[in-house]
This record gives sequence, structure tokens and C-alpha cells, in this order.
Amino acid sequence: DQKGVEQRSRQSENGRRTYVYVENNEIKGFISLLEEGYVGALFVKDEFKRQGIGRKLINYCKERNNKLKLKVYEKNINAILFYVAMGFKNTKIGIDEETKEKEYEMEWKDKN
Repeated sequence: DQKGVEQRSRQSENGRRTYVYVENNEIKGFISLLEEGYVGALFVKDEFKRQGIGRKLINYCKERNNKLKLKVYEKNINAILFYVAMGFKNTKIGIDEETKEKEYEMEWKDKN
């Protein structure tokens, strides 16, 4: 059940689609997808974390895409654990050129 998730912006020229989680007229989180199912951003306000909002946003995107990809810093353990629990697999380890941080490329694929 992805109740509360809605698309708030039209697909832009670069293929970006943004979906927000709204409850009681308050935006509590959002996910931004770029071309080819690349997750450009997933944010949930601190006071609403660990309430299933990130899961709802990811599942909403899974229902509309057969593959999702993202990058996450190695030091962001909570995010890595979340994505693994959501079915993402590490596909590559690299270094973010801008920040010099070690990062994982992760991917989820529909089994059908």
C-alpha cells in the first residue's frame, strides 16, 4: 500500500520524476528518479524516519520500473542496510570523484 505517495512534478527534460510522501497536507519525504530508473535522491525528514516512508517511496517506484539503480557512500551504513533490505544488491565499488568518498553502486531488478 503506497497511500500517501504522489507525483508532484511533471517529467522534466532530463527525465527527472519526483514523487512525494504527503500525510495531513505535510510533505514528509520524497524520491527523485532520473532516466533509466536511477535514484537521484531519497529523503525523509528526520522526525519521520523509521516510519516506513522510505519503503513506501521505493516500493512506489518499483511498481513503475523494472530496475532501480543508485549510489551510496560506504560510510552511510543505515542507508546501505535499508537498500539491502529493499532488495538492492551491490554491483560496484568506486570512488566519488568530487568528494573522494568510497561509494557503492547498488541495483534492484524486478524478478519477472
